[in-house]
This record gives sequence, C-alpha cells and structure tokens, in this order.
Amino acid sequence: MSINGYGQSVENVRYDNGRTRVVITYDIVSNDDSAEYAVKVYPSFDGGTTYGACLKAVKGDTWKVKPGNGRTVTWNFNDEFLGRTGEVTLQLRAYRMIRIKYE
Repeated sequence: MSINGYGQSVENVRYDNGRTRVVITYDIVSNDDSAEYAVKVYPSFDGGTTYGACLKAVKGDTWKVKPGNGRTVTWNFNDEFLGRTGEVTLQLRAYRMIRIKYE
C-alpha cells in the first residue's frame, strides 16, 4: 500500500489488529530528510467509500514525524467506538508541516 503527495509517500503500511487496539506500522519516504509530517488516521464504516473525521484516540508517531522506517501509531478502538461492531477501513495520511514567519 502506498499513499503519495507533495514529494513524500507513506509506504509499507502494516497493521496488527488486537481485540481493542490496532497497531499501524508505516514508513515515510521523502526527498527532504529535514521535513516533518503530521500523521492522521481516518475511519470508514462503508468499505472506504467515505471517511469520517480523523481519529482522536491515537498515540505514537503522529506529530513532527521525520522521514524513515518503522513508524507506529496505536489506535484504541474502544476509546472512540465502544459498543460498535462490524468492520472499519482505516486510511493513513501524512501532511507536510510548514513553518511560516510573520511579524
């Protein structure tokens, strides 16, 4: 699986699905090693046709993430969707962070 945009890609996305949490491992490949990314995970309950707002109960490599291999995000399913059953499709997105000086 690969997600592309703005000179970087999120690759080798893998997951380990536990009973109440999902551990997602991914790599960020970029031609700029000094770049930093915000990583968000979005849920879909209709097989990927539409996606909701980004998940909030995630921890790990989600803020100021540098390019590299073996980054991880852990999502605690029950913290956001306690009691829900069925299937969820997850989409991982990496947004390049930019700094703008202003006075």
